[in-house]
Amino acid sequence: MSDGRLSPDPGPSPRTGPGPGTDPGPGPGPASSAPPDPAVPRGPVAAGATPPGTTLSLKSRVAVAVAAVVLVGGAVVLATALAYGRHAAREAYDRLLVGAASDIAESITIRDGTPEVDMPVSAFELLSLARKDRIAYRVIDRAGRTLTGDAAAPAPETLRDLSLYSGAFGDEPARYAAVVRRFAERGYSGPVQIIVGHTLRARQELARDIAQNALAVLGAAGAAIALFASLAVASAMRPLTDIGAALARRDPTDLTPLRAPAPREIAALRDALNAFMARLDRQLRANRDLISNAAHQLRTPLAAIRVQLEAAADDPDPARKEALLTRVHERSRAYGRLLDQLLSQGMVLHRADAIAKERMDLRDAALEIYEQSDIEVFATGLRLRLDLPDDPVTVEGDLLSLTEAGKNLLTNALRHGTPPIALGVARTGGEARLWVRDAGPGPAPGVLKRIGDRFARDGLSRDGGAPGGVPHTSSSAAGRSEGSGSMASDAVEPKVGGSTDRVSPTAASPDGACPADAPPCGATPGGAPRGGGAPQTTGAAMGGGLGLSIAQTVADNHGGRLSHGTDAAGFEIAMILPVAPA
Repeated sequence: MSDGRLSPDPGPSPRTGPGPGTDPGPGPGPASSAPPDPAVPRGPVAAGATPPGTTLSLKSRVAVAVAAVVLVGGAVVLATALAYGRHAAREAYDRLLVGAASDIAESITIRDGTPEVDMPVSAFELLSLARKDRIAYRVIDRAGRTLTGDAAAPAPETLRDLSLYSGAFGDEPARYAAVVRRFAERGYSGPVQIIVGHTLRARQELARDIAQNALAVLGAAGAAIALFASLAVASAMRPLTDIGAALARRDPTDLTPLRAPAPREIAALRDALNAFMARLDRQLRANRDLISNAAHQLRTPLAAIRVQLEAAADDPDPARKEALLTRVHERSRAYGRLLDQLLSQGMVLHRADAIAKERMDLRDAALEIYEQSDIEVFATGLRLRLDLPDDPVTVEGDLLSLTEAGKNLLTNALRHGTPPIALGVARTGGEARLWVRDAGPGPAPGVLKRIGDRFARDGLSRDGGAPGGVPHTSSSAAGRSEGSGSMASDAVEPKVGGSTDRVSPTAASPDGACPADAPPCGATPGGAPRGGGAPQTTGAAMGGGLGLSIAQTVADNHGGRLSHGTDAAGFEIAMILPVAPA
């Protein structure tokens, strides 16, 4: 004991840790490059492969994210646990050293002016708690002489009542505690310094234990997080699986909305699918309606034209042959106008979903209708007045669809209404109105009930019955270009604000009567009424065919409606649209 070096565990000191290359376990070898199994199917979508156009599954993404969180969190927790373990071990073993040094200090007595040390057993018991550490102690008097212990044990740089510092114990790092006891006796007056130290093996082992325990807790927590994350993903994806299964079970023609309940995030996808299927259903219904209209409207006119041509070919009477050929010509013209109307309806139905609505001035639509009505006005011999407000009437809409709907309303008025005819735009509160008015009493109540329906009609038009029972309408580009030169001197340029009249060469007078020097209103220049003398109908700004069904469709697509009414001035039909917000 005189050398001050103690070893509570006399056995060989264990290594503090494995050196490089001492791991007896087999390390991971290089990746195997075994030839591919010929039984595995080849091709763009092999078994277990990711189909084209898909990305990593959500479960895999969550697994990668959880693994990343656990790894990063584990590294942070491990570093924190090691730092905390070192700090906790230092605090614990520093107190042990201070306790042992204090016990030795209490055992010092002064005899004949010399300090004497009687090493207490309690000090060695405290130091023996660090079983694998080597221990050193040293007692120094006021003159700096070593009274007992290991003279190689380093002393602190300054003399203080308590000092804790690091040093060396041979070739190992060590930790020391120095305690000073001061004496003031007749034979000895001054300090006596007691130094106790040991190596750091127990401290390092305690720090490792703390870090390993924290890492074990982290691993258990990571496993629990992965399990709960997997369950949460499976639960969250179940509505998607249900939606996919519901779509897979459906008949190809079933486009009804999905009703399966879903969380808010997946409900957005469900609603988007429902909106897409609704648009697709509208397009399919539009195609079916177009085919139905064509089949309904075209079969009979074609048959009638064929029969009349056969009759004309077999009739030896030139007068009857000429009358039959004239009738075939009229029917073919009406047939062309009917095709234009069917194409207009198809275009309107297509643009309802394909074209985004924009802010526009409804007066522009009225001007377009007015500009494109010259052929129709010329053909019917009527007066057309345009009435527009001075201020813009702004709506959210599609100019082409609104123009087409207005042209159909105007065409029905020109063929079925009583002159004079007026076209205009107005705003009432939060609603915009594109209206057409004639001086007649309006259609019969039974016709009003079917307003907006396909093939509804109010008797014959001025031009006679259309083939297949459909009144003539005209909005084709060919019809507009034919004879436009002769209208240049008769048409009045439109203007915004106030009213403008357009009059054909055979226009009626303002009170609806025909000029004295002109053929009867609605008659051909030859003097015969159109349609072989068919009586004019003093009715409505509406007729048969598809005219008002197109206007009804456009109004519905724009969030509006059709409105009609009769007053002292005549019958008015209007397309009511919401005004665009400022």
